Formats: sequence, C-alpha cells, structure tokens
Amino acid sequence: MKRALSVTLTSVTLCIALAMGGCAAETGGGAGTAAATDASASDVAADVAKTDTAGGVGAGDTVADTGAGAVDTAAEVAAPPCGGPCKADETCDAATNKCVAKPKMGCDPACKGGEFCDLADKKCKAMTCKFPAKWGPDVQKISALSLAPAAEGCDLDGDGKVNNALTKALATFQKQANDGLDKGVKDGSLVIAMETAGFKSDGTEFTTNILVGDVDAANKTCDVVNDTANCKYTASINSYDFKAATPACPPVVSFPNFKIDKGAMTAGGPKQVFAFSLPITDIILTLKISQAKLQGEVAGTTKWEGTKKGLICGAVVKKDIEAAIDAVPDEQLAKLMDKATLKGLLAAMLVPDIDVDGDGTKEAVSVAIKFETVAGQITGMTPPK
Repeated sequence: MKRALSVTLTSVTLCIALAMGGCAAETGGGAGTAAATDASASDVAADVAKTDTAGGVGAGDTVADTGAGAVDTAAEVAAPPCGGPCKADETCDAATNKCVAKPKMGCDPACKGGEFCDLADKKCKAMTCKFPAKWGPDVQKISALSLAPAAEGCDLDGDGKVNNALTKALATFQKQANDGLDKGVKDGSLVIAMETAGFKSDGTEFTTNILVGDVDAANKTCDVVNDTANCKYTASINSYDFKAATPACPPVVSFPNFKIDKGAMTAGGPKQVFAFSLPITDIILTLKISQAKLQGEVAGTTKWEGTKKGLICGAVVKKDIEAAIDAVPDEQLAKLMDKATLKGLLAAMLVPDIDVDGDGTKEAVSVAIKFETVAGQITGMTPPK
C-alpha cells in the first residue's frame, strides 16, 4: 500500500514566499510630497521637488527636514503592517492593511465524537472506523529537523551520486527554512513521532507508523528535545485515514519494511509514496514525496532509545506542489502573494532531477532532510479544538 510523508516542503515553500514577498515600501514622507523608491526607512534619493513651508511641517512631512530645499536628511520611520501586531485570533490582511479574523481551518462548530471534518465542504460527517485506543511502547519524537546541505542526501536514481536538488535551488533561503523548522520542533508546535509495537534490532523488518500531533496538555512544559525527558504527546486525527471503511482507522504514513541492523536503520524505497496535510501558520499544504527513504543510526537493542544522523529522502513532483498551492484557500495565501506568482517563483527555482514514473522525463525535485529523535510516549488522541 502506498503511504505518506511530506513534512518539510510545506515549510520551505512558505519560507520562500515570505523571503521573496516580504519587503515593505515606505509610508512616511520626508521633506517632499512623495517618498523615495528605496525599500529601507531612510531616503537615498531626493524626493519629488517641492518647496517646504513652515519648516517642512505643513508640506505633508512626518519629520521636519534639516536640509535645504526638497532633499531629505532626516530618517523616515515606516509604519508597521496593520499599524502594529494583530490580536491572537487575527491576521494582517496585506490587501487592506487591516487586522481581520483568522480563517477557520476546519468545521465550525467543531465536530463531535465519532465525526470527522471534511475539509472539502467543511462539514462534519460520521466516521466508519475507530481511532486506536493505545499505541506501541516504542515511540520516538523528532527532536531536530533541517534541510540537509547540498552535498548530503540519498542516491535516488542509482548513478552513485547524492540527489538533493531542493537545497541547491534554495541555498539562499536554507537558513530561513531551517530556522523555522528548528523553532517548531523545539517549541512543540511541530510534533512528528515514529511509533511501533514491533521494535527489533536484529535486521528483521517491522512496521513503523509516522504520526503528527501535539504536546500532551498534562506536560506542556516538558523539554521536547531532551533525550531523557520522555515527554507525553497526543496523536492528531490527521495521522489516520478517518474516512476508511475498515474497522480500525489505518495510519496515513506507515513503513512496513522498517529495519535496524547493527544500529543502521533503513526504510522505504522506489515505490514508497506518502502524503499528508501539515499546518504551517494559517496555511495547510498537502504534498507527496515519492521514492521515499529513511536512514539513520539507532541507539538501543531491546528498546528504541534514540536516532542520530537521520535522513528523509525522496522526490516531489512539481505538479504536486502546484496542486497543493491550488488547494489552499485564496484568502490564506493573500498575505504572502497570489498563487500564480508563487507557482511561477517555484517553477523558476526548482529544476527537476528525478524521473519518478519511468517515462524518461525528469519531473520531480529531489529532497533530503536531516533529523534526530528522542524517546517519548503517546497518551491519546488530540482533543478537538
């Protein structure tokens, strides 16, 4: 069965948008009638010439000039977006420069027990499967996550060389993307766990599920990246296929060929495809990674104690990235840039290097993500919000 994962491309896509579209123009005037076209808060060129009156105060200036004529020498102060920070339940609308209510991400009112929110029409529908009541004793929470350097990755096409086109294309934005991932992992806003009931370290294959969730409210202050804290977490309903017709809701992301041999962990392969939705700020993107592989160094022989030097590798088809962008409601992307601009930006930057469907044409961009894990435990499902 084809299963799913795609955690980092969402963060990276938004980091590009924020980095490329986040420059603010001046709103304050110096001594003239129009602000200069520089992007900073201080003019480097003369404003449109106009003789000041009353020392600049009556000519539309926000600061009195100290120079002669229409040349500014006093620094201008750009007004912050929306006049300042918005409330916790609001977001700044770039189109109107006003604080507006954050868009609802699911059903309102929230669904009841035994129901799921169908995001396509934002309606609650009855579930036909059940979520698990308990989880495996071996749970690992990702404690470090970052785009791998361009020279690191996996050989996806069998040519003996590392494939990692994403980092090469986004070299300018790599630090910004990694800072966002690091913050989410450390503050608990990004919880990704590996869960299994069949841990083995002798080279025998076993199934491991990848779950997304939240820090359990019972230990909100737990250090989620400490390798001895053993923090508690809850699993999000988005970790499971809650539309399934089977008695038990299956995990969306599952590796049936997980293997640890002499401490070396491997999983996935050429036919492994996974996808799931991940919320980033006010936006949810659903992406797919094909030819997915996991590898790393695992500590522990009878119990999974931790993971170092982990890598998530695979390839993301460009049309799937565009489809994910199209699936985001327009109002959620409005504060970054319009969809056409974002897709055009990505098309120019991302050069396909992997042929995932075997037709001889490279249509996917390779990706490599570094990760580490620490032990944790899953105590239940995340309560409806």
